[in-house]
Amino acid sequence: MSDSPDHTSSGVDSLRAALRDRYALEQEIGAGGMARVYLARDLRHRRQVAIKVLRPDLGIPLGGERFLREIEVAAGLQHPHIVPVYDSGAVPDGSALDGSAPWFVMPFIEGESLRDRLRRDGRLEVADALRITREVAGALGYAHSHGVVHRDIKPENILLSGGVALVADFGIARAIESGAGAGSRGRLTQIGFRVGTPEYMSPEQALSGDDVDARTDQYALAAVLFEMLSGEPAFTGPTPQAIMTASITGPRPDPRRDRPELPVELGRVVARGLARDPAERYPDVVAFADAAQASAPSASMGGGPRRAAWLIFAGLTLVVGLAAFLLGRRASGSAVARGAETMAVVPFTSAGQGLELMGEGMVDLLSTNLNAVGGIRTVDPRTVLARWRAHAGKDPAGLDAALAVARDVGAGSVLMGSVVAAGGAVRISAELHSVRGDELARARVDGPADSVLPLVDRLSVAVLRDIWRSREPVPSLQVSSITSSSLDAIRAFLRGEQFYRRGDWDSAIVAYGRATELDSTFALASFRLATAYGWLGGLGAPGYRAASEAGFRHASRLPPRDRQLMNGFQLFSAGNPAAIDSLRRYTADHPEDAQGWYLLGEALFHSWPVTAPTPDSVNAAFNRVLRLDSTLTPALVHPIELALANRDHPAFERYVGLLGTRASADLAELARAGGEVVWGQGITDSLARILYRPPRLLWSVLAAAIRSPTATSDSVMTFAATLERAAPASIGRQLSGTGRTSTVAGMGRLREARLLADSLGSGGSGFGKQLVASLLMSGVLPPTYEREAVDRWERTS
Repeated sequence: MSDSPDHTSSGVDSLRAALRDRYALEQEIGAGGMARVYLARDLRHRRQVAIKVLRPDLGIPLGGERFLREIEVAAGLQHPHIVPVYDSGAVPDGSALDGSAPWFVMPFIEGESLRDRLRRDGRLEVADALRITREVAGALGYAHSHGVVHRDIKPENILLSGGVALVADFGIARAIESGAGAGSRGRLTQIGFRVGTPEYMSPEQALSGDDVDARTDQYALAAVLFEMLSGEPAFTGPTPQAIMTASITGPRPDPRRDRPELPVELGRVVARGLARDPAERYPDVVAFADAAQASAPSASMGGGPRRAAWLIFAGLTLVVGLAAFLLGRRASGSAVARGAETMAVVPFTSAGQGLELMGEGMVDLLSTNLNAVGGIRTVDPRTVLARWRAHAGKDPAGLDAALAVARDVGAGSVLMGSVVAAGGAVRISAELHSVRGDELARARVDGPADSVLPLVDRLSVAVLRDIWRSREPVPSLQVSSITSSSLDAIRAFLRGEQFYRRGDWDSAIVAYGRATELDSTFALASFRLATAYGWLGGLGAPGYRAASEAGFRHASRLPPRDRQLMNGFQLFSAGNPAAIDSLRRYTADHPEDAQGWYLLGEALFHSWPVTAPTPDSVNAAFNRVLRLDSTLTPALVHPIELALANRDHPAFERYVGLLGTRASADLAELARAGGEVVWGQGITDSLARILYRPPRLLWSVLAAAIRSPTATSDSVMTFAATLERAAPASIGRQLSGTGRTSTVAGMGRLREARLLADSLGSGGSGFGKQLVASLLMSGVLPPTYEREAVDRWERTS
């Protein structure tokens, strides 16, 4: 594709030069009337990104405050179906008299746009069209609730990746209009550019373009749905003006014109979304999407009645450790329908703003309940989710993908369904199919939105009734009785799970803390709160002790299997080496439980001064976690520490590579800083400051420095001095002792090193104990030191 005059090679060179410290431009991957898109490498975070560069003749002044302010608002949108904005700015462009070339950075999304798919396939299957509409509506509804109107919804701005719809360019249209002055806007018209796309532009936007509200996005989405169903735009014409005139004055088109087999009601829904008068459209964009879903029962998930307004169910996200804590004791011997003895529960589809990730939570909750029934075994949710991601992209809401997952995990049947919320009510529907595709059970429950867990109990029993073959009564199932009855507390807990998985422990503590405030008996939230505190301040941190004690007080609400897991956790919290034996017994009984393996890895790592396990034995536990649940970022931290301490570069690269984009930016930068110290430029003041971020890699890089084959007393002294300079004031004195200990240890004066280490390790000092552990890892302290150190700590703690 040739460059237009406003994007000359010199302009690209200017952009490349302006961004060279942060981004390396690789190639152009797209161009349109408003911008060009380049594939680039984020040098700081080592990830691929897409940089969109707007046309300089849009008349946006360099550093235009209004433009950047609008981009900043858009960058604050965090939603599963919104492509986030990472960064933005502007560079001068010599081809523009008074303008600049604004740019913004997004993640590089692998996949295709909806436009690409429409060009390839023409019209879509009704189920696919409705699913995409629902996901886009969820993103728009979220943005509207934050005061952001997209203003340019079209197939080009809807990206399809892994079977999921993502909306791009939020806030860009508004930013251009806000950033360009009045004279510049006039020039936009002169050069033939208009913010918005005629085929999807609402009448009010076409007439004035000013003061449009969220209803203009509903109109655009209705136009996109029309095109997905019919294969052609709702309004056409030889020129943009003709298209806009048709949308303003012409009759509302019916997608059944080209596709008569569509439900009549679906045509009416689309026509209402395309209404000329904004007041005649649906109350909000989510209501429009849900009406469309309800109008096509054969394509809907629940087949339920239409709803007018949907509950904002914000924050419900992937239930990370819920299965590990909640799974009930397996029983045997009951009589259920053939194929139902082993079930795989796959993610449910969802409808309603904020419900996008609730479907994965149903995997854990339903697995919990049904696993407690004699004669039924549910496949571990983490295993199911791992296989689901491999299959769902091909058919994200279909039976074929669900059956493929069931066959992959060795299940005899698969449970799938939907969750929808409306005006304070929730409907959950489920279908159980054998791996041959036969329907074994079907169930549906309705109830208030603040009783989701009791509804899960009712749904579980309803499914069970259809497959029950025993003369014994159908057992009662009560997942709600072992968690929390507060929906707000559950929301906060699940929000914390999202942060915890990324290693964003500060945010996780806030969310878990809120959950325990709302429900002081919420044992799961208390246990996870303790773990988050442990990452930030160690097992002796006041927050850790208070949260873990609260969890233990209410652990009796948990079923026997989970109480067994909590026994191991309690021993670990007390620093008792017996935790290792307890957790080994647990993982032997429950080999597919990722949380059990995770706690075993933690116990092995932190028992170093007592049991001196090999790095391989510690990593084996965490490797098992990652095989069961590859998205649990905290399971990578200790393997990275061990790789640094032992100067194992291949292992370090392998584990850091697994961090990928899942980890928080701070944790990813911390890991890279550790590698730079050990294998790169060595210790510097700036790198040393990064190493103090929790969970702190000081001790690992210190051990690596001592173990270096080129280490000398001078090099160890210099290394320790740099660490000391970077120390926060609160631990400066302790670090000074650390520096002296490291120095004499590096010089081979082990007796003196032992005395200094003792002075730091006494009195329960976590700082000193970690130092000693590092010296043990590096081999500078003799093996006999381990037992002596433990004895001293037990006497002084």
